[in-house]
Amino acid sequence: MTVIRSPKTHDSPDPSVFLAGGCAGDDWQSVVAQRLSGERLTVFNPRRPDYQKGDRAFLAEQVAWEREHLDRATVRLFWIPGDSDSVITLYELGQWANTARPMTIGIDSAYSRREEVLAQLELARPMMPVDSDLTMLTDRTARLILEREGVTG
Repeated sequence: MTVIRSPKTHDSPDPSVFLAGGCAGDDWQSVVAQRLSGERLTVFNPRRPDYQKGDRAFLAEQVAWEREHLDRATVRLFWIPGDSDSVITLYELGQWANTARPMTIGIDSAYSRREEVLAQLELARPMMPVDSDLTMLTDRTARLILEREGVTG
């Protein structure tokens, strides 16, 4: 497995997953990457230790990187943590939920707007499973990648 953190980029024939979700709280991205470490894939991780809030040039670079890698990924994993407002995650989720592109979704059961997001997702992607646990979400994502690669288990 290869982990690519913003602003780095990497071209690989391996399947890839973009870790979309809040970057301000706990580093859940590292937990997911660790859990996926036995897989042959590239993980696009937008979390940056040097995030520069208020720097417009930095923000423009970060947003461009995220858009490019969300589009490039084989699968998009969306996680909405319970302790976050996740405004940008909700924006991105809304964009991608209205496409047919592969994605997995998890919303922490403690997230205050969980029911509203579930109602919106039911309209955009009826029958899409939504996990409430990061481990379940990660496992579902790994299975989806294997299915897309033609590997059956």
